Amino acid sequence: MTYRWGIVGTGRIAVAMVEGIRDAGGAVDVIASSSQERASAFAFEHDIPTSVSPHSAASHTAVDALYIATTNNLHHPLAVEALHAGKAVLCEKPVALNVAQTTEMIEAAKANDTFLMEAMWMVFQPYWRVVDQWLDQIGEVRWVQSDFGFPAEFLPDDRLLDPALGGGSLVDVGIYPLTMIHRMLGAPDKVSAVASVSDRGVDHQMAAVLQYASGAVGVAGCSIVADTPLEAVIAGPNGRIRVHSPFHVSQRVSLRREGDELLSANAAYQGSGYRFEVEEVHRCLDEGLIESPKRPWADTLAVMETMDEIRRQIGVEFPG
Repeated sequence: MTYRWGIVGTGRIAVAMVEGIRDAGGAVDVIASSSQERASAFAFEHDIPTSVSPHSAASHTAVDALYIATTNNLHHPLAVEALHAGKAVLCEKPVALNVAQTTEMIEAAKANDTFLMEAMWMVFQPYWRVVDQWLDQIGEVRWVQSDFGFPAEFLPDDRLLDPALGGGSLVDVGIYPLTMIHRMLGAPDKVSAVASVSDRGVDHQMAAVLQYASGAVGVAGCSIVADTPLEAVIAGPNGRIRVHSPFHVSQRVSLRREGDELLSANAAYQGSGYRFEVEEVHRCLDEGLIESPKRPWADTLAVMETMDEIRRQIGVEFPG
């Protein structure tokens, strides 16, 4: 069947998701915004039949699945509302602001037998097939290093600078290197973090070391004030895998052993790259699943637990 989608939010990521949904065989029938003017303009530009408010989208009869791409502080309430209305939910990362909110969303999905998944598009990218095939060649993973930084062009009311909107580098882009580390090593036994925190109480940049009982180490960095390499390195005793920039949607990975590059793989694809997570939603809905085995709730919760601990250490708190 063709699944009918609603999108809440009219920013750049919503534009990319329109393409992703359509590339995956879905239909975008509803666009929602807190501004009816923005919603109507977006609907006209992208040929979407209906424009409504966010709350109307959560229960709209023309919606089978809702993609939430609002500011971070609204992810949790809108997702819970949609889940109680029986709508499948694909919620942009971070799925919520903390573990408590994430748990409430999962409980709402269970109570209503309704699908919920974090839109962590990185874990669905084609390059993972290559990485997983190469892991045996590097031996046990002992080191994972990843960064995500860019110099944001701030406006006075920029969401990235506002703690009330869930701003800061950690939840906006730091979630990518942390997810990379979790994907390879699992949840850490110890976390140590430092950050540069603004007068308004959001982190401009952060660095964290994740330690494991096995001796493995993960190093994550993020910034909204510096241009970092945006790469990931997965290393073992016999070699290392490099996920080239931008690592979260990389189209090239390479393998080195004893200092020499042995293999390089092209993981190119057409389109925005968002279709892969949408295809997973469609597959799960076809099979009657409420949780994706490729992005299970436990993985989302584990990363959120790490981010909660990092925020505790660096002194970043979100209102409420």
